[in-house]
Amino acid sequence: MFNKLVNMLPKGFAAFVLVGGVGFLIDALVLQLVIYYGGLDPYTARFTTFPIPIFVTWLLNRRYTFRDHNTSNKTKEYATYFLVQVCGLAFNFSAYSIAVYSSPFIAQYPIIAQAMGSIAAMLFNFYAAKRYAFTG
Repeated sequence: MFNKLVNMLPKGFAAFVLVGGVGFLIDALVLQLVIYYGGLDPYTARFTTFPIPIFVTWLLNRRYTFRDHNTSNKTKEYATYFLVQVCGLAFNFSAYSIAVYSSPFIAQYPIIAQAMGSIAAMLFNFYAAKRYAFTG
């Protein structure tokens, strides 16, 4: 049954979700460190942590998710991937901000809002990365 469900997903989506999970864990760790040890508020901290998982997920997606669609120009590919991810940040940060603003509990535990934002951006990021970044 699980295999049937996975086969219904677009090609590469399961790998994209796993890579995104790794990126999320890295981002969550860095976010918590920046908030609690760096003294930044949850909004500012979110913007400072974002580039780290972008680079990690680009490497992993290039290697596993879109390995058949890599381009020969890694610089252009990464720049395009980065721009796609920044566009996805609009979805991500909107959901994150609404959650933090509307719930004092979530404001105390911003990792919950971070997960909500990540889910909101996931579909956009998958299709945009496949369409614009990994075009080889």
